[in-house]
Amino acid sequence: MVNEQRPEPDIKKTALAIYLLVVFPTYAWTEYAVAFSVALGGALALVNLALLERWLARLISPTVDPAAARGLVLFSFFLRFLATGGVILYFNSLKMVNFPALAVGLSIPLAAITAYFLMIRPVKEWYEGAY
Repeated sequence: MVNEQRPEPDIKKTALAIYLLVVFPTYAWTEYAVAFSVALGGALALVNLALLERWLARLISPTVDPAAARGLVLFSFFLRFLATGGVILYFNSLKMVNFPALAVGLSIPLAAITAYFLMIRPVKEWYEGAY
């Protein structure tokens, strides 16, 4: 049976697989700045996805006050946003960032979520239903 409450581990595995499938060929066939930007964007997006999951799991628990949860979500959003922006600005000051390639890397979790819910999960459910 598919775990309806927590599909995140499969989404994270899918995101990691897509990240590796995108980053390794990029290093082989493009210049360094493009490959580095794809890798940087993907790494930042995967770390943000993992942190978001961790924060939301803590905040959804019934012991947390809803007002405090809203404040913590807002604080964590701004903290992650500033950290991501700081890392991007730092590497941009070193002239190591290609922004279209960075956008490709940052969109890896979106591709993973789409792939999981449109392809992997239906196949998994069909397979489990067939046997």
